[in-house]
Amino acid sequence: CAAAGIEIVLSLSASGERYIEGHIVYLPPSANFTVNNTSTVTIIQGESVTLRWVSFGDLTSLSITPGVLSNATTFNDFVSDEVVFPQSDTTYTLTATGPAGSTTRQVTVNVLIPPTLQISANKTTIIVGTCANISWGYTGDASTITWTTGTITNGNLTSSSQVCPTDTTTYCAFLDGAAGQSPETCITIYVKQIPTASLTVPNEVDYGNNFNIQ
Repeated sequence: CAAAGIEIVLSLSASGERYIEGHIVYLPPSANFTVNNTSTVTIIQGESVTLRWVSFGDLTSLSITPGVLSNATTFNDFVSDEVVFPQSDTTYTLTATGPAGSTTRQVTVNVLIPPTLQISANKTTIIVGTCANISWGYTGDASTITWTTGTITNGNLTSSSQVCPTDTTTYCAFLDGAAGQSPETCITIYVKQIPTASLTVPNEVDYGNNFNIQ
């Protein structure tokens, strides 16, 4: 019954009833285990969930992993709850142990991670007429990228693009995903201009006269 998730409740018929050694039959412990009153939830990283459990029957110790409860032996621990803040996808496992063996229950928390965009370039200073390669990638849960400044139109979440600006240009983008929007991330490509010069003088001048050179 425990393996099938059926919870067994035993009660005595009278306060004076006695068990006869050799005829006592122990049953695997019963347990009910939920997260936010269900078996699977999805949250955004940083949010909390509440684990609730009730374990009873022929029970001697209770553990909940990871990091919730370890070999508890008191009634207050057998029927309780706890708020947790999982930072990544986590399956919590309750193990109730008694003379007739162990019963396990599991709940799962799927954690969506807000996206973060990283942008880099093989060089951030170029001479006008040359090019640079801008690369980008991400962490977290992202579905789209939007470029807000610059000339890049590549919509792949992880990719690169060659840029050949004729003047100093800043390229900015942000990500959208199930866990929200990333901060805008930017990179600037500085363009050095080739120096130019001009010289103005008269084509001819009479001997002895002064003239201006610009």
